[in-house]
Amino acid sequence: MEYEVVIVGAGPAGIFAALTLADLGIDSVLLLEQGKDLEKRSHEAADDRLCGWGGAGAYSDGKLTLSTHVGGVLGKYLEERSLYQLLDTADGIYAAHGAPDRIFGERTARLDALAERARLADLELVPSRIRHIGTENCRTVLERFRSSLAGRVETRTECKVEGLTAEGGRIQGVILGDGSIVHSRFVIAAPGRSGATWMKAAPRREIHRAWDLPNYSDLLWSQLFIFI
Repeated sequence: MEYEVVIVGAGPAGIFAALTLADLGIDSVLLLEQGKDLEKRSHEAADDRLCGWGGAGAYSDGKLTLSTHVGGVLGKYLEERSLYQLLDTADGIYAAHGAPDRIFGERTARLDALAERARLADLELVPSRIRHIGTENCRTVLERFRSSLAGRVETRTECKVEGLTAEGGRIQGVILGDGSIVHSRFVIAAPGRSGATWMKAAPRREIHRAWDLPNYSDLLWSQLFIFI
């Protein structure tokens, strides 16, 4: 079977890519994750803390920093207005899946006074709005993401991707740990921290776009690459 899109990695970048494709009505999407499924992960197991469905942020305290000044380098690729729109969209998706309503760090007169004091000391205060999900709520939000994808995106966990396969300068799919090949027209690689070493070994000549994306989960990062 040939898929339209294969996504490597089920951390925030991979999950958001899957949600976006599903909402656009794109069929035949496969999400692959080398770690365990969400309900099988344990915060007591070292391997599960950074790897598995939901990514490294599954056991964080879930601070979503809604600022263009921290958490990534998207400002190099997008104008500020577009970047804020992207942040608002990502934040809205988290809120729609159970993130608490309250946002901390809204601008106040006291905050302005602190910024002025910092300026007088030749310092810059960078205010940041934060939606605090909380460790106890992170799993609930991820479970709702999982439910939202059910029936729309095929998911395989404990399924390691060893590499990519290409022919004639075009991506053909991914090579799994057992040596089998999953064919697809496009591959989105979102390996996160646990897959950083794997990503360095990927065939760079096939990279169409390479962005360091904010993970939107406790300032962790995920790398997202689109292969065509």
